[in-house]
Amino acid sequence: FYQPTAGQIPGWLADWLYSHSALTVGEISRRYLAHFSTKFLVFEGDWQHPQVGAAYTGLISFISYLMALIGLYWLLSGGKKLGRFLLFWWLLSPLPAALARDDISSVRSFNTTAVMALLAGIGTAITIAWIYRLVQKNTPFTGLPLARLAAGLSLLLILGLNSFYLIRYLDLYYQVTPYKRARQQFWGYKQVVESTRPWREQGVKLLMDQSYDQPYIYFLFYDQYPPASYQQQIKLIDQFQDVDLVTQIGDNIYFKSIDWPSRDQHLKNYLIVGDPETQLSQAILSRSQNSYIFWDILNPDQSPRFRVVYLTP
Repeated sequence: FYQPTAGQIPGWLADWLYSHSALTVGEISRRYLAHFSTKFLVFEGDWQHPQVGAAYTGLISFISYLMALIGLYWLLSGGKKLGRFLLFWWLLSPLPAALARDDISSVRSFNTTAVMALLAGIGTAITIAWIYRLVQKNTPFTGLPLARLAAGLSLLLILGLNSFYLIRYLDLYYQVTPYKRARQQFWGYKQVVESTRPWREQGVKLLMDQSYDQPYIYFLFYDQYPPASYQQQIKLIDQFQDVDLVTQIGDNIYFKSIDWPSRDQHLKNYLIVGDPETQLSQAILSRSQNSYIFWDILNPDQSPRFRVVYLTP
């Protein structure tokens, strides 16, 4: 921690300002306030977990964010109990996320969704009512028809802007995001499991690099591995970050770092799954003394995601 020198702030004050408790409070406060930012809500979304959202957009539209602020202002300025309740709910919602280690989390702050929806609905109704009264007041002879027309057009405009955002969001989520965030959305694991299944059913063993963030879970899920069988034969290495490290499933699926060509090239009747640009590049494979065949698992943009190498018996 920071140690003050002569002529700077007193030691007792530095000890308090730079203590572990003060730094912890500062980090929690930073994470807490980030959940109210327009970067998180409107423009970028959950940058810590890009797999849970669409690329190039936030969680709500800008018009909904604006309507929510208008709704909150109207409720609080009128001294309504509902406003204080919703404000308290909104302020409380990011606490689970702020107390976690991630900088931002849309999952842990999901309670915010209901608050934003209620406030946006109230803000929309208040805005339309205000436009209605404004037009009616300033057009004394034809105020009622014009006020109704202005209110209807305002409603159509708000609905149109939100509909445009919804269509854009769906396009970003289903068309753009799979190309831009294939790695973050764990693309390729299903294809690895399915493409290697016929080989594994014929008795071929599989070795997959462990650096892929515990890939065993995809084999359990897509192979529909019986939980009772898995629990009886699970093999773990204790105290690996948050959870234990799974190194093996059954007698033919292994997870550990790839050591090519020193160790793994001498394996026989094995499938090895790794990175096609580093661990299993064409230059590295060419140094193998064993015969092999391989195929690549491609991302939606046709770039290689995984390389599967079969070492013949």
